[in-house]
Amino acid sequence: MNTTSATQNPPQLLSARELATALKLCPDTIRRAAKAGAIPSLRAGGAVRFNPEHVAQITAHGFAWPKRKTN
Repeated sequence: MNTTSATQNPPQLLSARELATALKLCPDTIRRAAKAGAIPSLRAGGAVRFNPEHVAQITAHGFAWPKRKTN
């Protein structure tokens, strides 16, 4: 049986806090970007998780962060 390396070594998923620390941003900004679809994310048991490989691809090309709501 032939398996791919992705199934043998799944990527380590990051929490919003871990990703925010790596990108030097606020965790709320990361959550807002995920909710807006600016960063691909997964839901696991109610928590948002991020694949670092997907995030690296997107941040390498640049993208607009979602704007904060103002009153």
